[in-house]
Amino acid sequence: MKQEAGRGTPRNFTTAYNILKGFLVKEKLLKIKLTDFDRTVFVKFHESMTDRNRLPKPMKPNSAGSVVKKLRPAFNRAVLLKLISENPTYGTKITTKSKQKPRLDISELKRIYVLDCSDNYSLNLAKNVFLLCCFTGFSIKDVMSLKKSMLLKRDDGEVLIRKRREKSDEEVLIFLHKFSKSILNEFAELPEMCNADNLVPNRVGEYVNRQLKIIGAKANIPFNLSTNIGRHSFRQLIRESGIRDMATIKKMMGHAPPRDIDSVYDFVTSKDLFEAKSKFETFLTENILE
Repeated sequence: MKQEAGRGTPRNFTTAYNILKGFLVKEKLLKIKLTDFDRTVFVKFHESMTDRNRLPKPMKPNSAGSVVKKLRPAFNRAVLLKLISENPTYGTKITTKSKQKPRLDISELKRIYVLDCSDNYSLNLAKNVFLLCCFTGFSIKDVMSLKKSMLLKRDDGEVLIRKRREKSDEEVLIFLHKFSKSILNEFAELPEMCNADNLVPNRVGEYVNRQLKIIGAKANIPFNLSTNIGRHSFRQLIRESGIRDMATIKKMMGHAPPRDIDSVYDFVTSKDLFEAKSKFETFLTENILE
């Protein structure tokens, strides 16, 4: 089995094979028959690689999963040769709860909003880019790709942004509230934005994140700020503002629709989006401008 599976990537397979052999020795299963090598054994093997009580330096789940994947071709070969009926490496993934990414509460957002960075062009620009992420739920790539043609101005003066997310290509529809409008108006007055089609000065995410570390320290934020935190904070804040309709939230954030029958009946109207914008704007006004 070892020889057959190792033809493509012998070094990787040998490493994985030796890890498996060590497990079998420790469990006194070195003489186990191939037909007895079922999924239960592989789950135990997978778990043993991440067990802090068994190993001085346990693997991370992703690394353990990589070891299993490197062994998989050997068992696929055994299935083809009809030595076993199914590949025991499938269905052994360890499910772990991912750590919740940090996000701002409204008091922390207020500290950043009121922070005076007007004497430092770079800091002030990064602060406004970050706030725009918090106020719209856009990622840094989405913010940097905003163009004037994406603004749909209504007769009543309201402005709707329609764009597709850079990451998923899902459509986003969201009304601009006064906080977002204020930032975009400030950007429009910058000399570098003269005759530009983009709405936001072009900066790479790493540049903005470097400035955000300084801003976070000045605003006494208990974790490192990044543009990605802005999008997560938006999701938290719209919930705090009382927006609960999931179809509306998905449309505002550009989430992929659920692949079930309910998605057929989910239809978000301009009225739904406008009501959500009004709730969020009122929430921000009451908690940031008070």
